[in-house]
Amino acid sequence: MRSMRILAAMTFAAVLSLGAAGCKDAMAPSVLANMGGMDGVSKFLDNWTAAMSADANLSKALTADDMSMITRGFTNEVAKASEIPMPNAGVDLVQVLKDKHLSKPNLEAIGAALKSATVTSKLSPDATKGAMNLWKAAASKAD
Repeated sequence: MRSMRILAAMTFAAVLSLGAAGCKDAMAPSVLANMGGMDGVSKFLDNWTAAMSADANLSKALTADDMSMITRGFTNEVAKASEIPMPNAGVDLVQVLKDKHLSKPNLEAIGAALKSATVTSKLSPDATKGAMNLWKAAASKAD
């Protein structure tokens, strides 16, 4: 009887540990998945670029090419966070931001444009949180 209890306890512990590993993956989808895959990211980036372009101060500080490099770098950040290959080899968001020597208000305006794009793109709260966290991490390293 005692050996049956030990065997049952060991089996139960094994099932729990395997189940917990499976639940982690099921409960924590990647940033990319939360954003709707690459199609969702592309739509979000279009909205973000539009929001940056609409900001008069950012339009003075950034060219269309600069905005494109920022969004390409952000796409790479999404890919890294989602543990997939980066689609824009050689584009590092932090380095792009550093190279532009953007002021803190400009970085904050880019972040505000990103937040606006999450609303326009109708991203879920999890996707919005993921996008904002990626931006904040990059902006803090560039400042």
